[in-house]
Order: sequence, then C-alpha cells, then structure tokens
Amino acid sequence: MGNYHLPTTLSAAPKHPATLRKALFCAAALFLSLLSGCASSPNGSKQQNTASAITAEPTYLVIDRSKPFVTTYIRVPKTISPEQLAGLKEHVRNTPSSSLENFADFEAKPSTYVAAVILRNDYAEIDTVSGLQALLESYDGAAFGVTWNGGLALTENDYMYSSATYVAYRVDKSAVTRKPDRRADPVHPNNHLEPLLGKAY
Repeated sequence: MGNYHLPTTLSAAPKHPATLRKALFCAAALFLSLLSGCASSPNGSKQQNTASAITAEPTYLVIDRSKPFVTTYIRVPKTISPEQLAGLKEHVRNTPSSSLENFADFEAKPSTYVAAVILRNDYAEIDTVSGLQALLESYDGAAFGVTWNGGLALTENDYMYSSATYVAYRVDKSAVTRKPDRRADPVHPNNHLEPLLGKAY
C-alpha cells in the first residue's frame, strides 16, 4: 500500500485521547479520499464520488505486509462507493505485499492474521490481538500497525522506533529489550489502547 501510507498522517500525534481520536478520524477521511483516486472510469478519468455513498458489504480489511518491522491493518469503511471498492481491490491485486480480507473472517479468528507477524512478543501479558480488533471495529479507515515484537504503532514516530529496534534485533537478538518505563516506550500497546478505547488489555 505504498501509495498511501496512512501512519504519516499521525506524525508526532500527541497521546491526549481527544486529539488522537481526531487524528484517527482525519486519517480515515484521507483513506476515503485516496480510495476515490483508485477508481477510474473506462476512459481513464477518475470517478467522482456520489453525494451519498453506497454501503459496501461485507466489510473488508486491508493488510499491508510491505515492511518487515510492522504489519498495518486498515478496516475499509462500509460507506465507500462500489467504484472505490473496485479500485481498492484492483490496487491490492497489483500489490503483492497487501491483501484484502473479509473482516468477518478476521473477527472470527483474529490471531490467525496477527500471530505470524510477531517475531518475539515483548508484551505477552497484554491481549494485543483483542485490542487491535477493538481498534479496527471502532475506527474504520484508520491504520493500526502491529510491530515485530507485539507492540502497536500508530504514529510516524512509532513506525520509526519499530524500524530501529527491528534492525538492531536482526543484528543481535539480545540487543533489544523492552523499556522498563512504559512512558518511554512508543509502541507499548496500552499507550494506545487506553486513550483510544478507554481501557487496558
């Protein structure tokens, strides 16, 4: 999904719940606008959005596996037009690192789609999978990343931190350890789950 990397829209987003939620809704709006750019008419021009979007069923989940240090999940909003959905499907077909899944399948067995991307779980006491599912159910169109060590990445800073720790881990697996102070850990799952969902997992 390299053409629209949504986490950059949350660059340096503060952890204040209201501000972070607003940033996520802005990311969702950007996702919809980018989807409209995927859909083209037979003569090659972009389709214009209809005034009232048509509900697309079932709900889909985009999974972006293009980065080895984080896998990004985006629930496709139900209110996209058929043209937007068709354009998204075409884009995913042409992007080997991405897939489009039925969200109901993800809801039934979320660990199937998450466990394999975690190389080492540094947050085993936290139910990150359930937290991710709750985030996707609450914020459609927003991007949520699961890091290589079981953390959650929302902001550009989170992605940069995950990239740096992954590189260090690949060089020496013992070189990277979980930060003892949660406040200093950008990808600690509950640093995102608590302000966005109102509870820890």
